[in-house]
Amino acid sequence: MFRQIQPRRAALCGYCLLPLLLLSSATAYASASSEMLRTQALFLLQARDYPAAVALLTEAVAADREDHQARYQLALALSRQGDYSAAVTAFQQLPPTFSQQLPQLPFEYGFAAYRAANYTVAEPILRVATAQPSATPLAHYYLGVVRFRLHDYSGSLDPLQQAASGAQEIAPAAHFLRARALLALGQPAAASAAAQSLIDHHADSIYLNPARELQATAATLMGEGWRFRAEVGVAHDDNIALLADTLAPSDAGLAQRSDRRLQIAAAARYRQQRGDWQWQFGYDLFSSRHQQLATYDLDSHAITLDLRPTTDPESALSWGVVLLGQHAQLGHNGYLNTLSLLPNLHYRHSEGTLSLLRLQLQHRDYLNERSDSRDGNTLQLGYRHYWHDDGWRSYVGTRIDSEGSARAADRYRALQLELGGERSWHDYRFAIALQLAARDYFANLTDRADQRREVTLSVTRPVTPQLDLELRSSWLDNRSSLDNYDYDRQQLLLLLRWAS
Repeated sequence: MFRQIQPRRAALCGYCLLPLLLLSSATAYASASSEMLRTQALFLLQARDYPAAVALLTEAVAADREDHQARYQLALALSRQGDYSAAVTAFQQLPPTFSQQLPQLPFEYGFAAYRAANYTVAEPILRVATAQPSATPLAHYYLGVVRFRLHDYSGSLDPLQQAASGAQEIAPAAHFLRARALLALGQPAAASAAAQSLIDHHADSIYLNPARELQATAATLMGEGWRFRAEVGVAHDDNIALLADTLAPSDAGLAQRSDRRLQIAAAARYRQQRGDWQWQFGYDLFSSRHQQLATYDLDSHAITLDLRPTTDPESALSWGVVLLGQHAQLGHNGYLNTLSLLPNLHYRHSEGTLSLLRLQLQHRDYLNERSDSRDGNTLQLGYRHYWHDDGWRSYVGTRIDSEGSARAADRYRALQLELGGERSWHDYRFAIALQLAARDYFANLTDRADQRREVTLSVTRPVTPQLDLELRSSWLDNRSSLDNYDYDRQQLLLLLRWAS
């Protein structure tokens, strides 16, 4: 469930093959035929022609069953070409005394057993490898990995720490896996600190965003307590008067106008864990004030209850459900109450690769007389697939919407495609998101159909450990079969965000 760090083959080949040359002269008891085949295979191993080397070494072992050097080379060749189970079998056929001649044999044997998912065999062998004076950080890393896979989280901590301190190449993976082991041991504060060490010292690592996600998970496990967040922002909006939003008045034909606004948001969360369940109670406040177009002002109060079972860190599947109630005031006289149920399902394919499936069922109740006929139920079904590659955290997804307003002109079905990515560079975090949507107002007598495109760019920089500054720019283009619903909107927003 974590990214596998592969040893550098060229380095390992040089590490293993030099002793083979020295050992060749010490195996005079080997038959001339097996020794000739073994020597030819040695050059094939150096050239990384592993299938040809396996063929020759198989002949060498058949020619002389006591040529342990040929059998060892065969095990190496099988491991290099990815046939780990066969490599483990070849290693197991070597006499115990043979490893005394080759100090690197326990690591090679343990690595092959690990890749063959034979962890009970790999653990004692890698323990021997790490006990040697010449033990490499890779040996400590794979011992930590194997113990983690065997759910010996406590035993994995020390070798992973040694690996993280010994080699920059594997340090991010070792830090991240150590943080996961601490989380599994019920030490979320220590897990969060280990993840922070990764973030501080390996800002360009592919594990950067998984480490942040782990910190968020650790925060939910730090016992009972409150968490708070607040933000203030200023924005400039172009053509806001034509924003086709279900929360805003839907009168068509308004003149295109621009405006500036101030927005304030605050949130409080109380987390608690009871037995096998975690729950979180939250309150959110949002207020947006326009300088001129007060009809688009918004005040919102929301209460959430998030319930999810506690899952093992190795579990690939997790789920939860969120209940959300919201009261909003739209402009001067528009009031809206919503009640939403949001079940969600997460599946982790591998480290850094995640699928999210979410369903939203919502009932909307417009309280003012002008728009009470818009009451109705809405449904959203969304799927996203996240992955990490070369420092990018990316996603692709799709969403299906069904707006069930009682007013026929406002009913629509929509299909949306979502693409996005995020990357950190030094102290900055850059993000981009693209949304493409097609809306069909199927009950509208005018046969209205819209196509929407929206692009959002943002850059965030931490000011202090608890304070971030974000600059966000977005562009929304709506093309409709009805001319008076054609519009585009640009927004520039500067946010100052604080979190406890």
